[in-house]
Amino acid sequence: MKKILLLSLITFFALANHSSITLKEYTGVYKMESVFEKCTITELEGNLYAEVDQNGSNKLLSTDKVDVFKSTSAYGTIFTFTRNEKNEVNAVNLFVMDNNVSGKKVE
Repeated sequence: MKKILLLSLITFFALANHSSITLKEYTGVYKMESVFEKCTITELEGNLYAEVDQNGSNKLLSTDKVDVFKSTSAYGTIFTFTRNEKNEVNAVNLFVMDNNVSGKKVE
C-alpha cells in the first residue's frame, strides 16, 4: 500500500511539474552547430511550430517526456530542449534521419 501511495505521489508531482511549463519557454531562435543554420520555434494558438532554416514550419507534438517534442514533418524529427542552471530553455537537440544536430538559443 505504501508503494502505491509513493508511486501516486511521484506521478502527481511529475505531472504537476510538466503542466507548469509554458510553451513560450521554448520559443526563440536557435543557432545550429552544423548541417542547418538556424531553427526558429514559435507558438501559435497553443501549439509549438519549428522552422529549420527556411524549409517551412511544422507543428511540434508533445510527448510523455518533459522538454521533448516530435515534429509532424515527413522526417518525424525529435526535438529535445535542454535547460541551464536557472531552469531556462537554452538549447535544442534535433534527432533527424539518425543524426543529432544541436543548437544554442540566441534570441
